[in-house]
Amino acid sequence: MLTLHSGPFHPTLEVLFIQHLQKLKVQPFSPVAIVAPSQRLVERLQLLVGKKNLSFINVHFHTFSTLAQSLVDEEGGLEKTILSDPLFFDTLVKMIVKEDRPFPGLSDLVVPQGFPPQIRGTIRDLVDAGIPSQGPSILDAIKEDYLGREVDLAWLLQLLRFYQLYSDRVENLPSIQPRSAILKKAIERAPHSTYLKQFDEILYYGFYDLTGLQKDFFEAVVKYHPARLFYPYVSEHTAYAFAKSFRDTVLLALSKEASQEEGLHDSAKEEGQEFKAKTQDIHIFNCSGVRDEAWNVANEIIRFHEDENIPYSKMAVVARSQDRFRDTWISLLRQKNIPFSASVKSSLASSPLVEHLLQFLSCTDPEIANLMEKDFLVRTDFCLPQGIENFDIEEKLPGLGLWSEMVRISVDLLNQYFKPQDPESHQIWTYLMDGLKDMGRFDLLRSKVRRKDFLETLSERWLTTEIPLSDSSPLGVSLLHAEAARGLSFDVIFLVGIEERVFPRILREDPFLRDEARFQLNRLGYKISQKLPALEEEKLLFHLLVQSATKSIFLSYQRSDEEGNLVGPSSFLRAFVENNGLNMDSDSHSLPRPTHAKIMQAHPSSLGMQDVVFRYLSAGDSTSALQYLRHLKENEVGLEEGLKFLADFQSFGEPGPIDGRISSLEMKDIFPNNLVSATRLEIFGRCPFQFYVTKILGLKPLEIDIIGEEMPADKKGTLVHDFFESFYRGWDDEERDSIHRFPEAYFGSVFKKIFGPVTHKDMLVHPVLWDIYRSLLEQDLRDFLRRDLQYLSDNNLKPAFFEEEIISQLESPLDGIQWFGKPDRVDQGKDSVRILDYKTGQISRRPLLASLQGLKIQPALYILLVQHHLASKGIRPDKISFVYERLGGEDRPAELTYEDWLCYKKSIMETIQTQMDLIKKGEFLILPDERYCQWCEVQSVCHKNHGPSAYRAKKGPGMTLAALRSKKLSSVEKKTNGHR
Repeated sequence: MLTLHSGPFHPTLEVLFIQHLQKLKVQPFSPVAIVAPSQRLVERLQLLVGKKNLSFINVHFHTFSTLAQSLVDEEGGLEKTILSDPLFFDTLVKMIVKEDRPFPGLSDLVVPQGFPPQIRGTIRDLVDAGIPSQGPSILDAIKEDYLGREVDLAWLLQLLRFYQLYSDRVENLPSIQPRSAILKKAIERAPHSTYLKQFDEILYYGFYDLTGLQKDFFEAVVKYHPARLFYPYVSEHTAYAFAKSFRDTVLLALSKEASQEEGLHDSAKEEGQEFKAKTQDIHIFNCSGVRDEAWNVANEIIRFHEDENIPYSKMAVVARSQDRFRDTWISLLRQKNIPFSASVKSSLASSPLVEHLLQFLSCTDPEIANLMEKDFLVRTDFCLPQGIENFDIEEKLPGLGLWSEMVRISVDLLNQYFKPQDPESHQIWTYLMDGLKDMGRFDLLRSKVRRKDFLETLSERWLTTEIPLSDSSPLGVSLLHAEAARGLSFDVIFLVGIEERVFPRILREDPFLRDEARFQLNRLGYKISQKLPALEEEKLLFHLLVQSATKSIFLSYQRSDEEGNLVGPSSFLRAFVENNGLNMDSDSHSLPRPTHAKIMQAHPSSLGMQDVVFRYLSAGDSTSALQYLRHLKENEVGLEEGLKFLADFQSFGEPGPIDGRISSLEMKDIFPNNLVSATRLEIFGRCPFQFYVTKILGLKPLEIDIIGEEMPADKKGTLVHDFFESFYRGWDDEERDSIHRFPEAYFGSVFKKIFGPVTHKDMLVHPVLWDIYRSLLEQDLRDFLRRDLQYLSDNNLKPAFFEEEIISQLESPLDGIQWFGKPDRVDQGKDSVRILDYKTGQISRRPLLASLQGLKIQPALYILLVQHHLASKGIRPDKISFVYERLGGEDRPAELTYEDWLCYKKSIMETIQTQMDLIKKGEFLILPDERYCQWCEVQSVCHKNHGPSAYRAKKGPGMTLAALRSKKLSSVEKKTNGHR
């Protein structure tokens, strides 16, 4: 009882559909069912009916799924609840592979990444084809060699074995069943359905292919009820080859069986080439990256809306996949205030909160690295009132347990330690918690889960969670993937992403069910599509889309992506260009990659606010840019300040605050407690700009303590200093007098005291590495002490004081300032004093030259401070020196000898005075030096490679600073070289 009408969607099928519905609705109360393959096409038909003022009374609009649901509901529904959760069934696949081992190749319970969803796609094809999980039909065909020799029968038997196991497990699930159960039940109900019998006719519209179950449902309806199909097909047109196959093999057979056949109506002999557009207003453009594509399309949308009064709702952007619209497209349309209608959702895969929550839960597993490597600790929504040192999760995820138990503990822990801080975080939190709680139903799988597997499954759940867009509007521009746009019509269509491997999409065979096997299963009567011939479907889809624009059509492709990789147009686009009498070179507009060039080429009426401002500025008209913002009541003050800053930054004049030149400061604003230390002064000596950023502005890079392979230098240095201070301070005079032998027992007790309480968490390394580092440090300390004690004995020196703070005024020209130092150790002999500074890293091999150039102030300053300190106690040694001693390695000590100090004291003090004068004047200009720049902590804000900035830095005080670096040693250098 099927009547078939065929033709192109626009206008033939729409006209035929309305004409026939008008006949049916001569009686306004005539009951009619209308069935379309998608909700968007249903809405299109409703719009057409409304425009013709036809009666909606007793007109029932359906998709295939809602019609099937209506048939099931009239009998009271299904006994079991429908579950549409891909992750649930993917987890079932994992269980079957591990427990039943249907595939010998997957031994040792190894389930490759991505295997469950891939093979479940194959299983879904078998289910949709209506292939029975039990019964002899396919197995008999295999035994009789009916499937041919091209089919891998051994693999097919394994797949069918798995299919049977999967189907049996699904069938035996308590209280739930998959969505395919609705279609299966509807097929049973269709012949005798009271719901279907009420309709004068059932009108099907717009589909050109069906799955096996959908085909069976369609046949069950049209064989027993009056039905009419409006089918998109044009005879003798190559673009419709895919639709021809379904028409010839399925539809014509059904129409011949109809008892009330009215004949075949092929009402539109649309002869000609494929991919022929209906409109003459065709535009092709190429771009570099998806953002440029979205920017250009958005500008054209604005132009059509403002200049040609085309409503947003009559424009559409169509891509092969809706993934094209994620992130970039949505954010740009929002930025330009263009309303949009989109089914695409916002993925949580990129949300940092997902990774942070998974990291937090992983801390309940003792096999996973410790808490300190986790970066969730820096989140404001992580609540830890006791402090990190007291952090301990009381209730932890068990190693093995029920899914519901794992879910309960996880929910409790997350609610205890996390609290969303803003509406956006709260929305994300709600979706994440709902997804987690839904996993409680996994108990229906009747299997306990290991903690590791639970966390992996939870990760899959959260990374695939999507949030609907809150600002999607039916009055906006439609963002559609290709299948959703079939049969629709718009004034203006932007067909984007017409690139090779995108449209047409990449076609690959199903690795689990090859096309040869699919072909043979079709021969057995099971409707299951082959993968490689899908190119014909891609061709039909593209043809339908280019025919859907009534006024203008834009087609775009990337010539390169955001990273500059070559992309290029697809074969479909090249064929479209040729068939529409265009030239790919002359008729394709290339959107420039530079922002300036794009904006200058764009039509002014299509530009958004930011683009207009940028265009004014590019033309050198900052006055108009400010007036424009003032007219819109936007932040023109911010732009004005920004322009002033940019002018100063680009100038070749005198240095300013951006370069580190500021007004003079009080000493208290520069040095804490008015105390000048060598450490701070050495930062200035290396680079005044680094001093300015870190000490004046108080900026520092964001650092997060994470578990790594190397101990942080500051933590290692603190430990070593604490050890030496404790060792020498606790070593009594009697023991010091007997240093001819190494005090092993005393060394061991001090080492245990200092290093014993320290854990790998404190040192931010993994436990095994900390054991290794601790052993190496113990040996280095022992070797150092052996050399040091021997030196003390040979030179008749004794450690006099350790880590003692010294505050003192110094002689001219360094007078008038309070100087501060804290020497690691001072050794005192009969007539000499040695100042010792421990180093765990590299040491300055030439401390005299470094002091003279202002790079190392510590040796000179400590000699002066210790001299004053000893003098206050009535001690005036004949000689005093400063020594850098490195722990570990083969480096010899680096010494500033007393002779060198006497020779260069005046020059070194002049260097220090020069630096202090510049600091007081507020001169903190950039002083590049590759010896230090590569390790600088303010690289991200330094502009030493910016031409104008580098020029300004060399002016005035910059020359003075550079002159310090050029200081050389005299002949004394040769005499003292042996000490360095």
